[in-house]
Amino acid sequence: MDSGASRHCTPHFEDFISYKPYKESKFSTTADKDTFVEKLGLGTVLMLHHGKIIRLTDVEYCPSVACRLISTGQLIGRHYSLSTTASGTKLFAPNDDLYLRSDPIASVGPLHYVRVLLQFIDEKVQVISSKKDEYLLWHHRMGHPSKNAVKHLHSATRNFKVVNIPTNLAPCSGCASGKMAEKPFAISYSCATKPLELVHSDLCEFPTLSYYRCRYVATFVDDFSAFACIYPLVAKSDTFRVFQEYKAWAENSLGAKLL
Repeated sequence: MDSGASRHCTPHFEDFISYKPYKESKFSTTADKDTFVEKLGLGTVLMLHHGKIIRLTDVEYCPSVACRLISTGQLIGRHYSLSTTASGTKLFAPNDDLYLRSDPIASVGPLHYVRVLLQFIDEKVQVISSKKDEYLLWHHRMGHPSKNAVKHLHSATRNFKVVNIPTNLAPCSGCASGKMAEKPFAISYSCATKPLELVHSDLCEFPTLSYYRCRYVATFVDDFSAFACIYPLVAKSDTFRVFQEYKAWAENSLGAKLL
């Protein structure tokens, strides 16, 4: 739970039960004003908190953030109220019911860093707010199967209730991306004749965060020697910095210039 975050956000696409990508990526700065966070879309997340299902709307998909954030400011703007003490933080709904509860995990002066005790809905939870959300939840959780496969889950498994398939459902962006065919690269028969004459580079995303909170990796492969270097990245914006590091190291080590 973060009082400085302007929007709820998550780095995990699989958290969403419904999602709509932005037409163009949006960017915002973090608290230090020096780091930019890329925002790719907006959606809804369902969570189980102390035995109660919570539907969190207007959650942004930000792959480069280190953890999931719940914006207290966004909820307060919707007439929720906040109570913070040394023992923890409580967020109350407009009807004064307890909505969220968090416990401090560190304290520095007047600042309290808190961890929200949230549990994502597991397979035993059967209470979903709508047919659409229920279908999308299982569609995402089961790896984007067809409507027919979701329809027959109850007959193919034990203790699984019937999932109603909604009508007029918008195409799933994940399914559409997965079915897009990529044109093959043209065959190249030319090779570099000296080091650093040609360097292949790519930027890849890890499926999970590394131990040091890195989500991306930049690769540089020298075409002449096939020698490869990799650089773990916390954010995509670090790519140019590591390229400069690679360029300086390679040129000093090989006595050649990367043009």
